[in-house]
Amino acid sequence: MKTWSDENVALLRRLWAEQLSVTQIAVKMQTTRGAIIGKAHRLHLEPRGRGFNSHIRGPRPKRPREHHRVGSVPKTNRVIREPEPELSKAELRRQFEQAWRNTVRS
Repeated sequence: MKTWSDENVALLRRLWAEQLSVTQIAVKMQTTRGAIIGKAHRLHLEPRGRGFNSHIRGPRPKRPREHHRVGSVPKTNRVIREPEPELSKAELRRQFEQAWRNTVRS
């Protein structure tokens, strides 16, 4: 199904109200679970429980949120390095020649 006709939306609303699983609705409507979930979200249909036995366990506890961006390092753990001094052309050439001598030639 590429587009959602009024009949398909009505069928989705009816099956959703009957508490069929997303997979069952997808099979009946011959579409994917993702299409059903996305359309239900856009139609603001009542959210479902999360996974197996969610009605027994109750809602999941909220985890404390980190206040720094993902991948960033907290300021207390940052290492501040001094910038390396710039080398003169002669020193760069000497280091290059030394590296060249140390390489293994085939």
